[in-house]
Amino acid sequence: GYTTQEDGGGVRLIQSDGTGIGPTSTPLIIAADGIYSTFRQCLATDACALDDIDDRTMGIKYNHRVNIKAVTQGVLDEEKYMSNHTYSFFSPDGGVACFAGPAGEGYTYWAISLADNTAANDVETHKCEVMELVKCRKLAPQRKESIKSALLDKLRGLDEPLVDFVVEKIENTDADYIYVQHSEEAEEIGPCLVSTDGNVVLVGDAGHSMSPSYGQGANFALEDAASLAVCIRDADD
Repeated sequence: GYTTQEDGGGVRLIQSDGTGIGPTSTPLIIAADGIYSTFRQCLATDACALDDIDDRTMGIKYNHRVNIKAVTQGVLDEEKYMSNHTYSFFSPDGGVACFAGPAGEGYTYWAISLADNTAANDVETHKCEVMELVKCRKLAPQRKESIKSALLDKLRGLDEPLVDFVVEKIENTDADYIYVQHSEEAEEIGPCLVSTDGNVVLVGDAGHSMSPSYGQGANFALEDAASLAVCIRDADD
């Protein structure tokens, strides 16, 4: 764990053994530690010792969707699909969304967003084998193989030719490269983006995490970095 300590007009991170990180203090700690930011919880709870933070999911809501995605070699069938275009499919009930498009020369990305309807009244009707497999954040290789198989069964079970464009790509994907991401985002911005002493500032998902379904998280983080750079440049001291 760590604590923050004012030191000569700046601030230092102090490890739990009492030693400081870095040779000198800094006027500003830029916290870019992601959606489960320890620093955000420190600011929100006015806590000092970062290792006293118990719930790093505080202020984060689960949107009841899971995103499964990968990049694989090969392009979409050029006899059926236009090159350099992204294709999508949305099931009428909103339970499945499919995307596939170019990811550099000779590569295609695909992404599937599945509704997690375990909170629905009729659980058995909405039960999805993929969701049963996606129970933890760190997935073993054999679990990824099972997810790939269940995902293909799910898509084929739709009996919808419009998903063929992504089924082929999933079939050709090495399961080791499949990435599973729960759709989570901040309940609100902040509530604090800067500590009361001005020594810590949150950027990116640490300050305003958004659902990965939007595909904008990295863009917003870059905007944060640019805006912060301007603020630091123009600061009086």
